[in-house]
Amino acid sequence: MAWALKKPLFEAHMTFILGPRQVGKTSLAQSYLRAKGLALENYFNYDDLRVRERIRTIPYFFEDLQRPGKRIPLVFDEIHKMRNWKNYFKGAYDSFKNKFQWIVTGSGRLDLFQRGGEALVESVSNSHHSRRRSGSY
Repeated sequence: MAWALKKPLFEAHMTFILGPRQVGKTSLAQSYLRAKGLALENYFNYDDLRVRERIRTIPYFFEDLQRPGKRIPLVFDEIHKMRNWKNYFKGAYDSFKNKFQWIVTGSGRLDLFQRGGEALVESVSNSHHSRRRSGSY
């Protein structure tokens, strides 16, 4: 998995880590945060009801995270379960693209290139599909 933690993968506008269950998407994203010296406070799992509530009540709840003069990564995991996720991330990215690095994980259900995602896809310059590789994570 170390190859995936190299700078070009995550430094782009928005990075998507897609793949089937249990291939290491979450582990990869969390490893990246740790490699950047960040705690998991920048990791938001949509399966966590507290995260869902924060998004619902304060859509840009992450805005107040400490930024030591540079773009810091935000990881949104299991986001394919969120209704209207494309609209949410398009707006969030457009508003905060210079303040945060965006890493979004999810299953193939993200339907990144299907109807309704054209505007978001225009904002995305880097996409990565996780694949199961024995011994690679």
